Amino acid sequence: MAPFDKDAIRSDTLPLMTLIDAANVAQRGLEKRLSHLHLSVAQQRILALVYFAKENLTPSMLAALLLQETHSVSGLLNRLEDRDLITRTRDRQDRRVVWVGLTTGGRKVAEEAIDIATGMSKEFDTVLTGPNSKEMVEVVRGVRDLGFRIAGVREDVRREALKRVWG
Repeated sequence: MAPFDKDAIRSDTLPLMTLIDAANVAQRGLEKRLSHLHLSVAQQRILALVYFAKENLTPSMLAALLLQETHSVSGLLNRLEDRDLITRTRDRQDRRVVWVGLTTGGRKVAEEAIDIATGMSKEFDTVLTGPNSKEMVEVVRGVRDLGFRIAGVREDVRREALKRVWG
């Protein structure tokens, strides 16, 4: 077996590794700021997605948006429900379908967590805005969408969930 060309590997993987490092650092920073609310970033995202949703969401839709397995999202929902932040309601016509909603307390915590995420986002404005910002967002969106496909996220579920949240 031939030895690895370390310089070529470093060069080939630099964009992806830089993106992963940036995402990890941003996530850790946000988690630190959410700690007084006792929320993980995944829990904050669930609350925000349900908060912004124009139509009801199911756990499988949330899983598709969070790139997590449905059983992992169920665990997150259990913890949020135990804290009386969310409700889970069975569909009247199809009892297999469960809809996720916010309680009054959940709405308040979601708003506070969204304020924290918005504030942190503004701190990144200096590096994320500028003449090429739209192109950069499209590149990152392309990476995200390809990542969804690589991870095997069902496109129909993801598309429906995105439509319900963002219209």
